[in-house]
Amino acid sequence: MQDTSSAAITAAGLLELSRATGDTHWHDEAVQILYSLGTESGLFAPPGSVSEAVLIANHHDCNFDACTVVESDYYLFEALRRLEGQFPPNVSSITNNFSL
Repeated sequence: MQDTSSAAITAAGLLELSRATGDTHWHDEAVQILYSLGTESGLFAPPGSVSEAVLIANHHDCNFDACTVVESDYYLFEALRRLEGQFPPNVSSITNNFSL
């Protein structure tokens, strides 16, 4: 079974490594991982599935579609935000919208 959680976490980490080092090799590897998550059959939850997860191959010890972990989806979205240059978020602009 494929592990989308590990793949998404790795992609996010490689994008951060690329940003920190300036080495585009890591960026390209992350893009390949994200591409596979978005295109390989069986990795996305099908419409109407019992899982509320985006990435289906993230079973956590129970091997049942409804038993998923949030980390896969979180790191997928984090990696996509990193890919678009939107991560980490600008905290000052977020906190300025809240009055304490």
